[in-house]
Amino acid sequence: MLVPSRLNFEQSQQPPKDGRRSVPPPPKREKPQKDSLVFSSQRAAETETLVKLRAEKSKRQEGNRQSLCASGNEI
Repeated sequence: MLVPSRLNFEQSQQPPKDGRRSVPPPPKREKPQKDSLVFSSQRAAETETLVKLRAEKSKRQEGNRQSLCASGNEI
């Protein structure tokens, strides 16, 4: 989904200069609130897991680097 820039958003909020009434935007489809809450908590959990995995991976790589340096090998 594209997020319009702030400038475009402010321009779209202003009435047209030539005095014509702007056409109201089409109504957004109503989604049940429960689903989006479940989805967002699911996404949060996935993100948390990804962050943990990334941290573990970077620790492992750091450990590998240190052991390589300790053995005298250039990276």
